[in-house]
Amino acid sequence: MVNGSHWVSFGLNMTKQPLTTAELTELTAGLHKLARNLWWTWDQEAQEVFAELSPRAWMNLYHNGVAVLHELSDYELRVRLQNPELAARVREVLKEFHKYMSDKETWGRKNAPALVKNPVAYFSAEFGFHETLPIAAGGLGMLAGDHTKSASDLDLGFVGISLFYREGYFQQAIDQNNWQTEYYTLLNPKNLPIDPVLNEKGEPVVCQVEIGLNQVFFQAWKVTSGASWSIYLIRIGRRTSNTSVTSLSAFTVATARPALCRRSCWVSAGSACCGHLALSPLCST
Repeated sequence: MVNGSHWVSFGLNMTKQPLTTAELTELTAGLHKLARNLWWTWDQEAQEVFAELSPRAWMNLYHNGVAVLHELSDYELRVRLQNPELAARVREVLKEFHKYMSDKETWGRKNAPALVKNPVAYFSAEFGFHETLPIAAGGLGMLAGDHTKSASDLDLGFVGISLFYREGYFQQAIDQNNWQTEYYTLLNPKNLPIDPVLNEKGEPVVCQVEIGLNQVFFQAWKVTSGASWSIYLIRIGRRTSNTSVTSLSAFTVATARPALCRRSCWVSAGSACCGHLALSPLCST
């Protein structure tokens, strides 16, 4: 429908006039909130929005919505959003995201309401979601990620416990002797869709457990995946001096059986850092 010089369609602001400061603030806040929820990784329209905001950053930063927004200055983001077509698509994506997150007529609420108060705890050494979060290197990790997405779509009470691998995936290169070499780059939590678990004072929660003769310190990070609860990633802290312990959460790939067993123990121990949650019978991989 045409109203003067304004185009109005399905409640979206399609006007050719510049967006107001309030409208821009609403859109930018919505995009930042969206980027920190992995829902966008399985929504094609949301991915296309992040890709259009900065095609170069989208390609170079592993299709990472959080990193794309960090790459853009607030001024540049607001300028991009003055494009009426892009602004309309952002509004539509945010509308669908809000609808998904606020839906109360779900299968889970109708058929498994008990899990709202007492969610299932899913323990896995890795969760495969998206290349944005490189913390999975095997089939069980991808299965855990798919279970999380399904729990979100069904709106089941679901909490995951896993490890935060600080160095993610390695990069390959060929040296002067034509041999393959690899190198790792530390992951920067600020560029990932994760948030630290904080106490009532707003400080990061740091837990410690005794394993053998070692006092091991660790911190938890929270991943929000759709409408389901959260995935908590355990990261062994720098104050832990034993390298055989700290290496457990350094790399995603571990083939030695002792290391695999210790990782399983760590996933279980990690629940101590998230002990405020009421958990129902467990599932682990």
